Amino acid sequence: MWLAVLLRWLHLLAALFWVGGQLFLIAVVVPVLRSELTRQEQIRLAAGVGRRFAGYSLVALGVLVVTGIGLALEHGVSVQGLFVNPWEQVLIVKVVLVAMVIPITTLHGLVYGHRLARLGGASSAQPGLLAKQQQLVRRSRTLSNATLVLSVVIVLLAVWLAVL
Repeated sequence: MWLAVLLRWLHLLAALFWVGGQLFLIAVVVPVLRSELTRQEQIRLAAGVGRRFAGYSLVALGVLVVTGIGLALEHGVSVQGLFVNPWEQVLIVKVVLVAMVIPITTLHGLVYGHRLARLGGASSAQPGLLAKQQQLVRRSRTLSNATLVLSVVIVLLAVWLAVL
């Protein structure tokens, strides 16, 4: 009994950090950056915040995966029930969405985050730099929004699982 409570608590705590952090960054940090700072300052600060959040969110994502597997096993997930049991069908959709979030998050952080950080430190006098920055920012924003939407749907599915 205590193990089930611990798994659920850790899963919920990690989800709060993961999704809450994304909501905070997108709804609070990014708008302030846009309204208060120059493009170069925005990129440098966003890169720093992103690096800091990435370390903690990677831990949260790992906790979510491990505790999610533990919760599924605790619930008695079986191969035979995957296509007939409604709880396990919802779980499959949730797992597929998590499997989509992981590479999107990795692409966003490792590729776009690093590229933007490098460009943030570059001289704005370089030809084509502004256009390149704007393109990277748009792509980064698209990936962030996709991750957030998928994460919110995953939370909805978690709630659905809790009431099934």
